[in-house]
Amino acid sequence: MSPTRANLYVPTYDTREMNLVPGNWVEYRWTVRAICEPFYFMWRMAEEYDLADVIQYQLTAEPIAGRVLAVHDANMNYFEVLNLTGQITRCREPAFQLSGSLPVADLRAGWKNECVTALKRFLELFPGHLITREEILHSLETFLKRG
Repeated sequence: MSPTRANLYVPTYDTREMNLVPGNWVEYRWTVRAICEPFYFMWRMAEEYDLADVIQYQLTAEPIAGRVLAVHDANMNYFEVLNLTGQITRCREPAFQLSGSLPVADLRAGWKNECVTALKRFLELFPGHLITREEILHSLETFLKRG
């Protein structure tokens, strides 16, 4: 995993009971960007290919075992673990891997659905967050509006 906020940032409030040291959490908005960017790139490049062509992809995120899902905003000094069960539940899987193939015609017409599905599958590795497909789609739309 490349150096990201999850690998470098230490929350400023007391997180000892959660053992949230750098590299022990995954930031939700960064995850949205990291998974959306390849799909957005494929969509933009799809116009260069014939409609009958098929584009294959593979996404991998590792190591993720033991991490928790969180939201961090340095501008607001805000950090929250996304878990509504009241228990800190950590990812049990060592890695996330997703492979797929999309006909160019489908990619041009519906890449957002494929992207949301990939995000949902990644987030399912972090139990207790209750983030819906609609919320993920909203996060995707926010990513697309960035400047």
